[in-house]
Amino acid sequence: MIWLDFHTTTFLLNISLLLDAGGTLLELNQRRLELINVHAYVLGAWALINLVVGGWLTYILWESQREAFHHMNASWNVFNALVVWYMFASIAGIDPATLSLAESIEASFSVQKALALNIGLDAMYMAAGMALYQFGRRTHLRGYLWRGFGYSMQVQGAFLILLDIVFYILHTNQNELIHNLLTR
Repeated sequence: MIWLDFHTTTFLLNISLLLDAGGTLLELNQRRLELINVHAYVLGAWALINLVVGGWLTYILWESQREAFHHMNASWNVFNALVVWYMFASIAGIDPATLSLAESIEASFSVQKALALNIGLDAMYMAAGMALYQFGRRTHLRGYLWRGFGYSMQVQGAFLILLDIVFYILHTNQNELIHNLLTR
């Protein structure tokens, strides 16, 4: 329990430091890369949990809404795992000290635009999940499957929208630092 409290405190301290708008170009780049890294770890943990639990429960449950729910969770998180791999690959080998101001600004705004797009997609996942769930309630042809898949899409979309909103806010907090760097 002490280990968890220590890491939780360290994580919250790191996030509070990332919210500080003061700093240099190097600090801007380090913060952006650290945010991407933390985002990838959180999404990776979510994907791993869903892959393991969803895969196991899909195996032991048969033809029920719960089985369909866990099947979709496991399937969905194969894609999330690929996104995590891409996030880590995109920041691997980047030396924050070598980026120019223009490259730093472009990278910061690219991340923000990607997160804004993801937030919209997450809302669409939730809406599609609601539609699938409602379709499953009205059909007699494997309705449990549609309801399970729909509920899973709603849960996955809700988690992803919360995650992306949090990291969008953290990344946009760096805009003040960009402004300060441009006006020096």
